[in-house]
Amino acid sequence: MKDWDRRVAVGEGLRSVASGGLVTISIVLGLMLALAVPATLDASAVARIVDDETRWRAAGGDLLIATRDEGFSASQCESLNTVDGIDAAFGARRLPGTYATVAAPDAGVAVVLVTGGIHRFLGIDGGGAVVTPDARDDTGSGDVLQLLPASPVLLGSGQAPGGAGGREQDLPLAPLEIAAVTPLDVLGDEYAYSIAVPQAAAGTVERCFVRTTPATADAVRAVLPALLTPDDDGTPVVVLDRLVSGQFSRDFSTELDERTTALGPYLGGAVAGLLWLLVSWFRRAEDSLYTTLGAERTTLILLRGTEWATLLAVALLGAWSLSLAGLALTDTATRASLLVVARSLTIGTCVATSLAAAAQLLPRQDTLATLKDR
Repeated sequence: MKDWDRRVAVGEGLRSVASGGLVTISIVLGLMLALAVPATLDASAVARIVDDETRWRAAGGDLLIATRDEGFSASQCESLNTVDGIDAAFGARRLPGTYATVAAPDAGVAVVLVTGGIHRFLGIDGGGAVVTPDARDDTGSGDVLQLLPASPVLLGSGQAPGGAGGREQDLPLAPLEIAAVTPLDVLGDEYAYSIAVPQAAAGTVERCFVRTTPATADAVRAVLPALLTPDDDGTPVVVLDRLVSGQFSRDFSTELDERTTALGPYLGGAVAGLLWLLVSWFRRAEDSLYTTLGAERTTLILLRGTEWATLLAVALLGAWSLSLAGLALTDTATRASLLVVARSLTIGTCVATSLAAAAQLLPRQDTLATLKDR
């Protein structure tokens, strides 16, 4: 008996889907849930980890602060930017008292002298001053500001906190270009209403701010004293975490890599594949009937492959829609979570298709025996 034409096999596969009724609907729903549920759970887990890390970083969780009584050389703080494991570093010295600007003579804003590393720390371009939003509003500063003392009582002989030497002659009175307007609360409450002005690396700072990562925090914390006092002179260096609650208790990179929900797409794909194995088992008599009508093994594979591809395509569309709805309901629909959904659905599809293909390659019972069981 002559084998079927390929177009006939494809058409029969599509007819099987169209005429399946509740069976087709049940298979599509099963495939959709098997793929969508683990994808949504994994995407939500990733979104939560990313959100926790973002809020943790915004609060200064990745920030170390080094201090000592006599302060540090500004160049020493700035040189930390070349150390492995340190994302960014800069030195800061807060001048005593408060200051005004030419545009707002009655203002009283804190002025902090910083090294150039602050621009890398904040992720901004340019080498100008950094102004907090409230300070910008109160000083009436545009793209340029010009400082002047806010009080006639000058602190010319005073010292900045920590003895780093904060004399008023260090105050830059020339017009300053504003590089960015951004909050500085991450550095500490005393910087929440201030103007950060870059200074020469030849100066002195009272604090070194160092941004690191949970993976390298302990190593960086251990070597900071030696890096900041290479001659081992003066008082000891004290290194503290910016957050009062302290330590790098969470390693977000490790949490992301070791999350158990990442296994979900593989399990979901296996469930989808096993579902098709079950369907194939119940259709063995139908396949035997096709065989008696002249369909060879390759024809049956093409027929069932067409049916599988059609059902899977519909299920994938539903799974993607269901995942998006789940992310929207849990308020975790971010770019990262959408990428995880796409990755999860791809993994689940590959696993399920591998098992579906294996189902077609399994040894089959004798045709007559199968028809007799029917």
